[in-house]
Amino acid sequence: IEAAQVSFYAYYLADRKLEVIAESGERLQAFRETARSKYETGQVTQQDVFQTDVELGQLDRRRVELLRERQIAIARLNTLLHRRPDTALPRPPRQ
Repeated sequence: IEAAQVSFYAYYLADRKLEVIAESGERLQAFRETARSKYETGQVTQQDVFQTDVELGQLDRRRVELLRERQIAIARLNTLLHRRPDTALPRPPRQ
């Protein structure tokens, strides 16, 4: 029971974190466009654009890590259910 609970919560947490990463990525992308247009008009330095690119890269790296964590949790849950590890699971509930 404990293994199932831990695996489910890992699955739930990874899914929620992926949602936050996606929202953050959208906002950073919008910020990047603003910074780029301000750079083109000479209001800010190119450093702002570069820094946003770095942040977007870090978000992408974290997204890949979370996808891996989510797959591991799915495999654990499926193993506990005596199913193939790569069997799809429904998305976890919102709460």
